[in-house]
Amino acid sequence: MTGHAAALAHVDPAAHASAILSLDGHRLLKSDHLCRLLHAALADCGIKADVTPTLNGARATTNDGLTARLEIGVLRGRSELTAVLESEDVEADALRARLVGLIWHLLPRVPATEVLWDGSGVAIPRAAFIAALSDEMTATRATISPRRTVPSAEEGPRTARPRASSRRRAGILPPAAATRRRPAANSDVPAHRHRFDAHVHAYDAELRRVMTLRLTDEELEAERIAQNGPIPMEARLATWAVSLSVATVSLPIAAPVLILNVVRGEDFRLASLAMGLAGFFTMLDVSGAMAALPF
Repeated sequence: MTGHAAALAHVDPAAHASAILSLDGHRLLKSDHLCRLLHAALADCGIKADVTPTLNGARATTNDGLTARLEIGVLRGRSELTAVLESEDVEADALRARLVGLIWHLLPRVPATEVLWDGSGVAIPRAAFIAALSDEMTATRATISPRRTVPSAEEGPRTARPRASSRRRAGILPPAAATRRRPAANSDVPAHRHRFDAHVHAYDAELRRVMTLRLTDEELEAERIAQNGPIPMEARLATWAVSLSVATVSLPIAAPVLILNVVRGEDFRLASLAMGLAGFFTMLDVSGAMAALPF
């Protein structure tokens, strides 16, 4: 889309003002670069807006209904950057005044040679546009400088308040006794001192007591019975089901598992490991990697 077509494509009953910046040579600016340019120029104008990239430029909207657009295009063999301001609440003259400030802040940031103002067809050179508005735009920038309070004539000159010497301060302030100092939480202080982290030490003491508690004979016997007790029927059936599944995949691997189930009792962990080992060798056989093994 060319620069003039981009400026005229957006048909809206809201008031709008536009200007075209003729760039030096065949330069096409990216959308993210145009977003940064538009955001910086609006910030210099004192306008806060949310800037989003578009297909061929950038678009910014403010809370008061002002819309600003930058669109890049090529016309008559040169690149042109179109700046458009639109608003339903601002009159056309006020909108053009805002556009003047926007263009003035954009010119130092883009390689533009001239400005075509608001469809008039009059090309204003870059240096002439900046120079014509330089005094007015720099005067609108409020410079903030720190202000120092100056005593009035009624108050008279201020005198510096004398400070007490270190020896006098030592005589006024009471000496800090070692017994009155608050101990640190991680310092080894005697037990008779006042501790401000007693709840932490109480928790540590209780945790240490529980962890070092000796089990009674009844508790030891109950734990021994639970470990050496009979295996539930559900666990035994699950172990035999896994063992038979291993036998359907690889009988040489399943044979020791079946023998151990009969001799020593069912071991579900052993049957699960055998299932994984059988699946591993089956995968090697199916993929053809078994033939490459040295054994």
